[in-house]
Amino acid sequence: MKGITFLIISIVLISCREMKDAKVLKEAKKISLCYLSEEQYDEDSQTQLNEYFEQRQVLKKIDLNEQQRQLFLNEFLNQENYEALTRRCQFQPVYALVVDQKLYALFDTEYCPTIKYVNNKEEDQFLGVTTENTLDQVLKSLMK
Repeated sequence: MKGITFLIISIVLISCREMKDAKVLKEAKKISLCYLSEEQYDEDSQTQLNEYFEQRQVLKKIDLNEQQRQLFLNEFLNQENYEALTRRCQFQPVYALVVDQKLYALFDTEYCPTIKYVNNKEEDQFLGVTTENTLDQVLKSLMK
């Protein structure tokens, strides 16, 4: 019974999150994707010349044009790419999504398929990414 309740709550949260995502992302003036380093840098070793998210250096950053933006949004908002988070593994972000100059989400599509929604007002939220997702393919193709 607890499992069913948790599943229903997860589905409702995902649906609400998707509506908010769609509005924020479609109204955004600028959407950027970043490819992050595997190596972590503590504050003392970070330089002002580079940008960092989650102590990882941004190795490549692209501003999405209209065609890229539509391709990305189709996959990012596709519910079939997500599942309730049931894994217990270490989150290691590979990509970052920046919306209107603010960090919006971090993606771990390789080590522990998860998305971390960054919320400066509340606790960050995590969502599982299915192992058979199309989001990873789109991220890789955009970051070539």
